[in-house]
Amino acid sequence: MFFGERDDPIWPMVKLPIRESFQKLPAKTMAAFKYVHKHFYDSYDYFLKADDDTYIIIENLRYLLMSYNDYKDQPIYIGHKMKRHVQQGYLSGGASYVLNKVALNKLIKDGLANSGNVLECTKEVGAEDATLGRCLEKLGIKIANSLDCDEKDSFHPFNLQTYITGNYPTWYKTFAPKDLNVNNCCSPYTVSFHFVDPSQMEIYHYLIYHMEVYGKPSGIPQRPMFKASFT
Repeated sequence: MFFGERDDPIWPMVKLPIRESFQKLPAKTMAAFKYVHKHFYDSYDYFLKADDDTYIIIENLRYLLMSYNDYKDQPIYIGHKMKRHVQQGYLSGGASYVLNKVALNKLIKDGLANSGNVLECTKEVGAEDATLGRCLEKLGIKIANSLDCDEKDSFHPFNLQTYITGNYPTWYKTFAPKDLNVNNCCSPYTVSFHFVDPSQMEIYHYLIYHMEVYGKPSGIPQRPMFKASFT
């Protein structure tokens, strides 16, 4: 589902009365969550927010979320953790993040409802991901762990080339919760990459879903790769 200010000739768009700008992303994101809560809350257990240049491996996302099956009555907020601006950290918007229906309901009813507005949840300008992080922290929603059992990330705020070359933006080194290199960055059950242009998406899709390696073992792990925990 796509959200935007105007119709798109290719993709069906849910139009929101919010001007398209980076600074207005908090307002746009909250409006999108309100729409999803109103129309789809009873239809799904989890809701993924992603940018249009984020590549998602849905099968691995489902596998990760299976590790939280015993926590369906608890709010879940899961993605790539950034360590600044919010006491508990916040999740990168570009890497995508997931709210379960308990977290979404708490955001709408406790954070955005007219009778219980939380200032951190009603800010309309700024960094969308940090703004949501402050809001959910204020609501008492903890960050769910998305690292695999080898402490490798499953959600990524950059594309694969960035991790292979190590050419990270300078600012990211102060936000990343750990030092990264190509050997420890990426879970074999990675969920997402960001800053992936359309041609790269075609390459990712071909390599993941169509290319085979003779003698390669099954994609089913020999041991559980994710374990539920909260920070």
